[in-house]
Amino acid sequence: MRTYTSERGGALGRVLLGIAIIGVLGLGLLALTGIYIARNVNVETTETSNGANIRVQTPAGSINIRARERLDPASIGVPLYPGADRVRESGKSAEIDLDLGDEHKGLSIQAGEFTTPDSPERVAKFYRERLPHWIFNKGPRGKMEMHYSEHGYKRIIGIREKNGETRISVASVGQGAVN
Repeated sequence: MRTYTSERGGALGRVLLGIAIIGVLGLGLLALTGIYIARNVNVETTETSNGANIRVQTPAGSINIRARERLDPASIGVPLYPGADRVRESGKSAEIDLDLGDEHKGLSIQAGEFTTPDSPERVAKFYRERLPHWIFNKGPRGKMEMHYSEHGYKRIIGIREKNGETRISVASVGQGAVN
């Protein structure tokens, strides 16, 4: 007569126990990482008349973000269309500086939107005359865009009709501070 011995739990039990141990170790490592970050990352926020300034300091370096409430198109080399009005809640901008020890990188993002009762064609003519070196593209449904890159900055003007008025979008993305 044969006798069989059986192990309690067998191979499946060992696999499940191994997965549980790895899960507990992973959660512990995640908790330790969270504690390290919480103790070594400092965030400072300062309100100014132009917007909020945020500084995040980490062991790897720092990030500085300077928000600006209004975009002045002339500050990015774009003339404002005569008589155009700023769209409410537009014109935000930010300057972002990354300082990673030996490396320092800057990024500036600025955008604003304006309206005029003049036709999109008239607005486009104004910008083509004043910015003849810019690249002009006409897109679908009458949308027009102008682009220009120089010294690490990309500037964009978008012109479109919306609700019977012409919307003029102005943006600049580049390295470092614009102002």
